[in-house]
Amino acid sequence: MKKAIVLVLFVIVLVETSFANLRPIYLSIELRPASTAVNTKNIIQWNVVFTNLDSIRHAIVIPSAQNRGKRIIQLQWYKVTSSGSGIFPSSGDFYEQVYADPIELEMDTSFYRGYPSIVNLDPKESYTFPIFLNDRNNQLKHIESSYLVPTLPIQDYEVLVHYDPYTEPLSQHFFYHREKGEYVQDSLNRLELPLGGIYSTYTTIHMQKDDFNTDLFLSKSCSKNCNFCNCIKHKRWKKIRKHFTKKSYKLAHARVLHEFPGPDAVQDLLPTYYSKNYVVLTEDGVQHISVTWQIGKIYKTAKFFTRMLYPIFRKVVFPYTNARWSKLKSIKEW
Repeated sequence: MKKAIVLVLFVIVLVETSFANLRPIYLSIELRPASTAVNTKNIIQWNVVFTNLDSIRHAIVIPSAQNRGKRIIQLQWYKVTSSGSGIFPSSGDFYEQVYADPIELEMDTSFYRGYPSIVNLDPKESYTFPIFLNDRNNQLKHIESSYLVPTLPIQDYEVLVHYDPYTEPLSQHFFYHREKGEYVQDSLNRLELPLGGIYSTYTTIHMQKDDFNTDLFLSKSCSKNCNFCNCIKHKRWKKIRKHFTKKSYKLAHARVLHEFPGPDAVQDLLPTYYSKNYVVLTEDGVQHISVTWQIGKIYKTAKFFTRMLYPIFRKVVFPYTNARWSKLKSIKEW
């Protein structure tokens, strides 16, 4: 009888524990390296891809212009030691963490004080955060370049991404976690995420000697004689103004390493401005540029006569605004 009671209690505890761990996570994270061969010298681009797996829209916290506080996206490096025991060779593998990016950011805040921001993801929509390893020229300026390949012995390593938005107070508006045994549904439609964040799967990375050369330009599909890429290489921004449009996305050129999405909305006051940021490859290395458009135009002469005639006709005689008008205002490095 006692054994039966103990067995029942054990089953109850097991079921509750299982249900506590079976709640689905509707945000996936994946590391997509452009090259799995790395060293401590060459600049290498990796991409971290977030995907909303839910059936409704959610907002996630991204580093954006963050340059202080705790790191939201961290790379962790592991050395794998096989025990050589068991039927399967990998059944006894031991993963030892040999390096992890510092949690506390150490960046230059004299230029600006940046903060994380949010990105809205529709169902099944993805967002890509680029990482530029070994980009020492921008290491203290842009968080995308605040990652280095650690000095480790030449061998294969397993690397994963740790995403922990709870390091930022902003996350409380878009994420929540349940305490053990708590089953109340969140009324704000926030995204449920375990306390401590989530991890990607492992990606095998091959450590190389420093004399092993990789080229960001050669890793892209574009001709070396491309006029657009040559203008970017030599920073001839005026000659490429026509290529940058407010609706452009993923410019298919080798020297455009990444295009960040623009804002979801702009001020409802003409004229207004719309900006997008790009990461390009110049002859001096990785460069961040900001492209700004003016949206809407006010015709001063028509506005003047409209104001003069309005008291008489009580209506707008000459329309003086054009919300469909847009013009590229500037391309600047930052």
